[in-house]
Amino acid sequence: MPAAACKRCSGADKSQAVKPGHWRGRRAAETQERARLRQAASPEGLYAGRLRWLWPHAPRGGESLRAQAERLSRIAVQGKAVERLQSKLRREKDFACKIEINRELRREQAVPKGQTD
Repeated sequence: MPAAACKRCSGADKSQAVKPGHWRGRRAAETQERARLRQAASPEGLYAGRLRWLWPHAPRGGESLRAQAERLSRIAVQGKAVERLQSKLRREKDFACKIEINRELRREQAVPKGQTD
């Protein structure tokens, strides 16, 4: 039985011409066991699984999706503050002010370390 519709040759790139015709391959036996897809227990579980796959830090033990989102939001805010202080430190010319900015920068950099562990 044909599995795909006819395709025309590629007019854009002659080296990648697509042959017209139907694709034919091996048929799976009717008695062959098909792998089952995992079901999500709930829509929240499916949503959480997808988001946690995208997020940069793993959830802590027993942490809900909302709590993890809030924690990652705080980490992002702290990251912006660190970037702002680094930029301010680069622009500053006075050494005494640089020392104060650097002290504040080190304090800000210590906070996310505790939130990502």
